[in-house]
This record gives sequence, C-alpha cells and structure tokens, in this order.
Amino acid sequence: MDDAAALQSSQRAEEAEVLQSIYSGDAAFHSVDPSTYQLRVESSTEPAKRLLVQVHWPASYPDALPDISLDIFYNNHLSHASKERIRAQLLQEASTLLGCPMTYSLFEYVSQNVDSLLLAEDLQVARAPEREKEREKTVEAVVRAVEDKEHPRGWNWVDVIKHLSQTGSST
Repeated sequence: MDDAAALQSSQRAEEAEVLQSIYSGDAAFHSVDPSTYQLRVESSTEPAKRLLVQVHWPASYPDALPDISLDIFYNNHLSHASKERIRAQLLQEASTLLGCPMTYSLFEYVSQNVDSLLLAEDLQVARAPEREKEREKTVEAVVRAVEDKEHPRGWNWVDVIKHLSQTGSST
C-alpha cells in the first residue's frame, strides 16, 4: 500500500469514527456498511418535506467525490427529476470539499437546506394520495346523503327504535 492509499484509508477510518460518535443514538442516521452512510432529514416546518440521503465512499475517497444516491424507497414521493436536481446540488457542494472528509458536511448541508432543496413541485407526488383520500371521503358522504333520501322513513332501525320510544305503549 503506497502512502496516498494509506492516508486515504486513515482518513476514511477517522471519518467513520467521527460520524459514529456524532450520530450515535440518532435514529435518522444509519451506517449501511463501513463505506456507506444514510441520513433521514425532515423539514421542521413542513412534514411532507423529507428525504433520505445515502453517501457511499469510493476507494479513492476523499480525493474523489462520493457516490450520492437518493434512489431509495423512502424517497418514492420524489420524482426522478427532483432527485437528480438535489443530487446535482449535493455534488456541487461536495466538489468544494474535495480532498477533505465531507460526509458530515454534506449531511449538515442537507439538514440546513431541506426546505430549499425540496421545492413545492417536488411534493406534488406526495400530496396526490392525500387529495385522493379527501376526495374519497367526500364521495362517500355524498353517496350516503343520496341513499338517505331514497329510503322511506324508518328503514334504519335506529329511527324505528326512536319512534317506538316516543310513542310509548297504550296498555
């Protein structure tokens, strides 16, 4: 192993140790393997603004850019174009940190800028199921109202019991 590879290995080991100590006990952080780390980030102002960032270190890291991925099941609410735009912003940020351990810095960048990284159009996919649920509830309410008008008085046993309790017995 040459000196450059030994230095990279040493930097990687030190960064892994730092990440573990910073995020120990944090449920949002996950170490997939010794060279792959994930952080789940949510907006404090809008719960729908959330994403999971995965950073994988290639063999020549930190002298090479890490592999940044948003293609994770947790991010299914984001379109492919949104993921690529966010990934490009993260790679641009990483390029300013080339040669230095940068995973923590990238995670902090995402945490501090989650609201600006996730635009309103990014969340349209996430909001569609919510709108569909609201629509279903409205349709069900309309159907119930129509059904109530089509039935004769007393079809519902509660109405029958209520009527009998009001009339009383004549014996």
